[in-house]
Amino acid sequence: MKRRALIQLPVIFRVSRRNRVELFRTLSRILSDNSDLADGIRNALFSCPGTGTENQITAEQVLRIAIVRAIENFTYDELRFRLSDSFTYLNFCLVGISDTIPQASELADLI
Repeated sequence: MKRRALIQLPVIFRVSRRNRVELFRTLSRILSDNSDLADGIRNALFSCPGTGTENQITAEQVLRIAIVRAIENFTYDELRFRLSDSFTYLNFCLVGISDTIPQASELADLI
């Protein structure tokens, strides 16, 4: 009797390029409709020493950047590069074209 080989599914969920824009558009709508999600992030930022008002980034941006990192499985260096390179990520993370994107070490501290 032959045994059927099981195909190992990838551990990381990858979003196809075609669906990426729609995914982030939908997530953005969900986050905008539930603004209280960012409140927990804001409270955590202000409770940690060395974070808070000196960062030129909002709690909602931190939450959105963390979501991008989790979905795409980027390192912090890749995340910083992609944020500066992709209009999809900039738009989703509410970062303007002229805004300064935090350094990779700052992103690591925030996330």
